[in-house]
Amino acid sequence: MEEGRRRLAVIHELSNSYFGVSRYFPEPSPLQPFPAYRVRRVVGDRRPAIRTARHWSTVIELVKEWASEITEPDLWAAQKGEPFSSSDQYENIRNDPFTQDEQTQIVARLEEVKLHVLKYELSAEQTAGIERRLDDLKETSKRVGRKDWITMVYGAAFGMVVDDLVPAKIVQEILAIIMHGVAHLFGFGGPLPPLPP
Repeated sequence: MEEGRRRLAVIHELSNSYFGVSRYFPEPSPLQPFPAYRVRRVVGDRRPAIRTARHWSTVIELVKEWASEITEPDLWAAQKGEPFSSSDQYENIRNDPFTQDEQTQIVARLEEVKLHVLKYELSAEQTAGIERRLDDLKETSKRVGRKDWITMVYGAAFGMVVDDLVPAKIVQEILAIIMHGVAHLFGFGGPLPPLPP
């Protein structure tokens, strides 16, 4: 959410949608005796819609209406067919510990993800937060079984979204890189080549 100069904005990056509200001070009249709110909303590629609201409750209703109109990309649908995307695939994983060689492969893939993340224009705090979670995953691969580790990977990804550390599309890309890079350890395909620089 952005705030500045008496204006608030909510931006939904995945769908290129925007909802902005600012104070509006029209000439006093019997119909408009007090300040109001001017709302500007955009959904995807549609033309902006501008409306004046007398009460904050109307603004709340307008933002709910705007949010319901957003047809963002379905990130869950995009994951279908990916390793570990169904409960059946997950249930069939044995919770055996990783071998030393497998732990080495996991560490190498997570280090590649750290380098890959540098391509984004992230703050030092965001980069450190991602690296901290990846380092935790490296350490847990030495202590927990396969099934538990996969759960922790998804938990780390979910945490990055919930904590609003980075945009969801970056988290999805990180998750895809990890899962594709280690899928062979769980019986899905062969090992992937290293990521390009």
